[in-house]
Amino acid sequence: FIKPLELSKFNIINNASTVILFSNVEQIVFLNMKLLKDLEERLYLEEELSISKNNNTGFDSTSLTNNINRRLSNINDNRSVNELVVPQSSISVVKKGSLIVTASLASFANIFLNYAPLFKLYCQYAQNYAAAMLTMDESLEDPLFADFIEKCEADVRCQNQKFSSFFIQPIQRVPRYILLLNELGKHC
Repeated sequence: FIKPLELSKFNIINNASTVILFSNVEQIVFLNMKLLKDLEERLYLEEELSISKNNNTGFDSTSLTNNINRRLSNINDNRSVNELVVPQSSISVVKKGSLIVTASLASFANIFLNYAPLFKLYCQYAQNYAAAMLTMDESLEDPLFADFIEKCEADVRCQNQKFSSFFIQPIQRVPRYILLLNELGKHC
């Protein structure tokens, strides 16, 4: 919604209303993309560690490092495995039934701790939420803006969601992170 509004040659909505509507959502999207990337990298490392342990071949750190680097090469990141994985000496593996649980699961929580200061972006968004809803209601009274929103909602990328439903998603994100971390904690 943001980019088409900004790129539109028609003055669908003024800049002040755009700022109020979308607040710092672009920063939040960037934060979430980076967080997701870091979590996926950690997951790849965990999977590789688990595969190595399940093969009953012991810990071949060279093979493990090569396998992890191979998987990470798909991520287009210049960091080496040494910057992404916890030191092998700090990993303990415990078998619980058929599930291999590593002490490095705490590293998922550490990723969230590293991002914690940036979660203040959500506070800024939440503080602006009421003003954004008011601006949205007022803007939808303009037929040009209403038509624009209707066309955007019809886009397959919106998955049949209404424009207004996207506004609550950043508000719901932090509680979902808390639920995720609590669920991870149950399995450590």
